[in-house]
Amino acid sequence: MLVGDPDRLTDIAMFIIQVFYIFAFVAVFILRSRYPQSEKTYRVPLYPLIPVIAIIGAVYIVGSTLFNNPTDTMYALAITGAGIPVYVYLTKKTVND
Repeated sequence: MLVGDPDRLTDIAMFIIQVFYIFAFVAVFILRSRYPQSEKTYRVPLYPLIPVIAIIGAVYIVGSTLFNNPTDTMYALAITGAGIPVYVYLTKKTVND
């Protein structure tokens, strides 16, 4: 299936990485709008231009991967989705301890 084809594995990994990059760059806008009075410990040069360009680029990569390789994107989403129960279990365990 996925074992033995490093190109396919890197395509799957890059798809998920780009999805999380989109989340991170969007989070910059959300946090700065929700907490405008907080100290800006993380400076973004040319804000908001750089995050907008990054979001557009990442959306292009994710969209082209979805269009050109739908099977691999489904694998990527399934692999990432399989980690959600593990995350929930570990965070509940940490909170309860």
